[in-house]
Amino acid sequence: MTTHLFRLTIMVPATVTQVHQLLLTPERLSQWNPGIGTLTVRPNGWVITRSAPALNRYEILTVTATTRQVVYHSTEGRLTYLLRFDLTPQGGQTRVTEDLMLTRPVGRTLPLTLLAVNAKPAFQANLQRLAALLTKTVQ
Repeated sequence: MTTHLFRLTIMVPATVTQVHQLLLTPERLSQWNPGIGTLTVRPNGWVITRSAPALNRYEILTVTATTRQVVYHSTEGRLTYLLRFDLTPQGGQTRVTEDLMLTRPVGRTLPLTLLAVNAKPAFQANLQRLAALLTKTVQ
């Protein structure tokens, strides 16, 4: 069972292939998500430790993909979630639609509305940094 928290969309001046390639390279995650402190490759995925306060100071990330979608699966943290990126070509650019879905209930200590209100701006800022990184990389 998943609980959809929010959806964000941004236009990126890059091809679907370029966006797809970047999203499939978690080693580059810290270039557009400044909260990442360390990222270690393990047989079961990437272990992420955050340098700044966050709901998940530690998590294990695995990645799945299709031609126009990349999904980050986060486990082992306080929040277990799917972060799905849908990639749509549009006029020489790519529309990136990001959906955050919880895969396990968060309990009564953290209301979903409060979680969504606090998490959405951080995810939006990271998505904007992703677009800026792709803009620099493509040009």
